[in-house]
Formats: sequence, structure tokens, C-alpha cells
Amino acid sequence: DEVYPLLETRGEKVRKGVQEALKGEGLDAIATGIGSLFQTNFPMRKGVELNSPHALHQFTDIDKREVEFRIRMLTKGVHVMHGGGGLSIAHSDEEIENVIEAARQVAKEMAEDRG
Repeated sequence: DEVYPLLETRGEKVRKGVQEALKGEGLDAIATGIGSLFQTNFPMRKGVELNSPHALHQFTDIDKREVEFRIRMLTKGVHVMHGGGGLSIAHSDEEIENVIEAARQVAKEMAEDRG
């Protein structure tokens, strides 16, 4: 019974942390998910509501998520699928912080490359 609230808390922490890391470098990004799941999305315009798979496909930059973000995260030692993944009770707070820090470093690189 205590596992699911813990996973929800960890999922919220990683979603909030990744989104803040990206926005802190001026990147327009939205971290979505539920429970222990998270996904990073790069909307193509402001004000987009990402409330369905169709909206994600139609209104976000899939290449930026699936190629640039994923590969950059991998170079920081974090493997993501579809811009995120799932957390388990085996993931420590330190590992979650590592994911957030990797996103911060990736955001800085992406912002610098954008010019």
C-alpha cells in the first residue's frame, strides 16, 4: 500500500525537476506523466495542451525529444525512452537528482547550440 504513494512522489519530483531544469535554460519544455512515469516534450508553440497521444504527435518536436534530448541524456549516463521513463522503488533520491542534473546540463548544451 505504501509503494504507490512513494512512486507518485518520486514521479512528481522528477517531472518537476526536469521541467524546471529545461525552462531554467530558456527551453520551452513540458514534462508529462502519471505516477512513476515521466516524458519530456518540446512543444512547437506556446499554449499547447498535451492531453492525448495525438496532441503529443501533432504539437511537439518529436525529433528534438527522440534524437537530440535522448542522445544528450545518454552522454550524461541517463538512458531515457521517449524523453523519460519510469521510476521504481529501487531508484534512490540520489539517482533521481542525477536525472535532474543531467537534464540541467543537457538544457544548457541545447540552449548554447541554439545560440
